[in-house]
Amino acid sequence: MKKITAVLKSKALRLIIAVVLLYLIVQKFQIEVFDIADKIVDYRFIFLALLISITINIFISAKRWQIFLKFSGIEDSMANLIKINVMSAFYGLLLPSGQAGDGFRIYMIEKRFPEKRGHSGGTVIADRMIGFIIFCFIACFGSFYLPETNALLRIRIIIFAFTGFLILLTFIIINQKIYEIVSGFLSKIRFLRRVFNYIEKLHEGLTILPYDKIVPKVGPLILVYQINNILIAHLIFMAFDVHLPFNYHLALIPVIQILTILPVSLASLGFREGLFIYFYKLINIPEDISFSVSLTYFILTALTIALIGGLVSMLVGVKLKKIGS
Repeated sequence: MKKITAVLKSKALRLIIAVVLLYLIVQKFQIEVFDIADKIVDYRFIFLALLISITINIFISAKRWQIFLKFSGIEDSMANLIKINVMSAFYGLLLPSGQAGDGFRIYMIEKRFPEKRGHSGGTVIADRMIGFIIFCFIACFGSFYLPETNALLRIRIIIFAFTGFLILLTFIIINQKIYEIVSGFLSKIRFLRRVFNYIEKLHEGLTILPYDKIVPKVGPLILVYQINNILIAHLIFMAFDVHLPFNYHLALIPVIQILTILPVSLASLGFREGLFIYFYKLINIPEDISFSVSLTYFILTALTIALIGGLVSMLVGVKLKKIGS
């Protein structure tokens, strides 16, 4: 009961933070929230962005995960993986951070393949790690096309530093010698002992993956998926009659997306909008437009898929048939 109460309090706090952030942004920049729809000058771009989000991206997301699973010795259908992905979007919407649904994906795939506990969950983490690294490389490429101002040069430095950090972190995670040192320390921490066996299985699942064979197969899929997300933002800006060079979005959208990993507010609401306003103000986009684009981006890439996931949960439930022992 105490655990449930603590979880509810945490969710309530994140929700309050999200509402407060949104309120402060709206007040500071005097944004007319209820006039956002009136600012859209061409809904065709909105419909095209939505189509990409709920068809191509949903398929690619499941397909690349299926490849990771196959290299872990797990065979599952695209239909089941799509179900898990959209339901994870629904349940992840109730948690902080833009990647909160990954925990639900791990939970569902390990319930479905209990004999592969740790290894199946490792595929979710590996998929996310490689995805972020590719996203960072896209940002590095796009940063060279930003205007040469001091503020944007600092962003370029941040992008390259973040890319280097992610590569280093990935190396640390999958390196066996470093893991042995870290695990030796963690195993001495009392409250981690209960979960340490699972951590070892999860790490094993990450290290046994043949990345030299996986990356050539999933890399192009991840690249298309990430470019699609940037294209969606580009189309939304065009819907609001803002026609920026696509290269600008190549640099800014990956940075915004990666920063929303931080568990600041519920579903990163308010935090995401603040990031859009901050980064796009550097290239002279009005705050109300950036705010409107950010909310629309959230609706098309997260909320709509979450609603589909909620519908799937009601129709088929969160239980998928268990495979294996």
